[in-house]
Amino acid sequence: MKLALYASVWAFGSVDACLERVRAGLFDGVEGPVSCGPRVRAEGVPYLAELCTGGDYAPPSAVPESLHFDQFRAQLDQAGDATLVNCLTGSDAWPLAQSIDYLGRALEHAQGIELSFETHRGRPLFHPANTFAIASALPSLQLTCDLSHWCVVCERLVDHE
Repeated sequence: MKLALYASVWAFGSVDACLERVRAGLFDGVEGPVSCGPRVRAEGVPYLAELCTGGDYAPPSAVPESLHFDQFRAQLDQAGDATLVNCLTGSDAWPLAQSIDYLGRALEHAQGIELSFETHRGRPLFHPANTFAIASALPSLQLTCDLSHWCVVCERLVDHE
C-alpha cells in the first residue's frame, strides 16, 4: 500500500494553490469540490472529489431528503473518474432508519464508484453511536473520519470510551 497525500482546496483556498503544491512535489493530488474536477483533470493530476449536498457542510435540517439525493446523483455524475468521492450528504435530523435507507440507496446508486462518507456534524454520521449503528447495518460503507466533529458533538474527546 502506498500513502498518497492530497492538497485540499478547503485548506489551501484554491485549486491553483493546490496544483502549485502538487507540481512542487509536496502532494500527490488535489482534493476539492466536484466543481474543481475539470481543472484538476486538465492538469493530469489525481483527484479526490468532495460531494456536498444540502447547500453547506452542515446544512439546515429542513432540506428534504429528495433534494439531498438529487444533488448526490448530480454531483456524483460531475465527479467523473475521481480516484475517490468523499460524501457529505444527508442530515443528522433524520431518524436512524431513514439515514440507513438513504445511505444504502446512495451506495446502490454509486455501484462501481469508490465512495467514502465523512463523519461530520449536521450529517447522519455526526455521532459515534449513530455511525456505529449505520456502519453495522451497511457493512460496505466506507468512512472518512473527521473525528473533530465527534468531539464537538459529544463535547468530549473520543480517546478512551
